[in-house]
Amino acid sequence: MTNELTGQIDQLIGQIRKDFADIGPERLNRKPASGGWSAAQCLQHIRRTNEAYEPAFKRILAKDHKQELW
Repeated sequence: MTNELTGQIDQLIGQIRKDFADIGPERLNRKPASGGWSAAQCLQHIRRTNEAYEPAFKRILAKDHKQELW
């Protein structure tokens, strides 16, 4: 299961890099006229969120966690 998920994540990262390869930094950092985040900010948010949750996901996949109520 872990290898399958890791493979899927690697595929997604590769696809994102491919999709955004031809978009320059100016366009990636441009915020919409209506406000909100730029594409670069959205991608950075996703990356940081994933990094924050990664240790918990690894523990869950390794079944090395205790059940907690949130």
